[in-house]
Order: sequence, then C-alpha cells, then structure tokens
Amino acid sequence: NLRSVAENYLDLRQSIMMEREYGLTSLYNSFHNHEVTTSDISSLRVIQSKCDQLIAEAYGWHDLSIELDFRETSQGVRYTLSKQDTAEVLQRLLELNCKRYDEEVALGLRSGKANKRASSTTTGNVAKEPATQSGFNFGVMNSSKGKKL
Repeated sequence: NLRSVAENYLDLRQSIMMEREYGLTSLYNSFHNHEVTTSDISSLRVIQSKCDQLIAEAYGWHDLSIELDFRETSQGVRYTLSKQDTAEVLQRLLELNCKRYDEEVALGLRSGKANKRASSTTTGNVAKEPATQSGFNFGVMNSSKGKKL
C-alpha cells in the first residue's frame, strides 16, 4: 500500500543520507543525475516511481501510466514525468480543485466570494466579486461560472 511504499522510500532516503553523509540537496543531485547508477540511488528511483503510481491510483486515475525517466526541464535534467504527463496530472488536479471548490460553495462552506481576510487586509473592504481561483490555465471550465479559468 501507499503508506508502506512511502515509509520504505523515507527509510532508504535516510539510510543513503547517513551512509554518504549527504544532505537533501546532495541526495537529490544524485537522484536526478543519470550517471549515478548505484544500487541505492537506483532503488530510490524505483520506489519513487511506485509511490507516484500508487498516488495516481489513489486519485482513481487507473488509466494514467506514470513513467519517470531522465528528461530535460527548466531546472536541468530531472528524473521526472514527461511534459505531456505532467500537463495531464496538473489538468486533473485543477479539475479536482475546481470541483471541490464548487462543492464547498454548494454546502455553504464558502460564500463564493473572495477571501474576506485577504481582501480586508489589502483594501479594508470585503470583496464584492465572486472568487476566482488563480492558477494554471489548461482550458478547464469552471462549472460554477461556465467560463474558462
């Protein structure tokens, strides 16, 4: 299960850091370096992949194939998802976020207005416009407003 895989990951990560006298930065520099092929770092990558797959399944995304590999990113080479898979995950998370927000408004947990504390600290007034969630625009429709975010 996810808990045991995550615990294995944390235990192995701690062990590597202790054995190599690494901090997190050194550890993840090795993790993302394709030239590092030691069994401990390779095992950490395998466990990371398994953990990511279990997280996707926990969201009910059984159709999503999580395939990590070394890829060029804006931060250099990283052991990560492809750009297409990253966009898909972000798209799904955004849709879920919008759905949960709409559910909270429907249940009266949110007023559908901008955050009162945030607006009152900046303007001294309560916002009068409906709240919009800032974030990535992947062309998702906000169901409560019927328009693209």
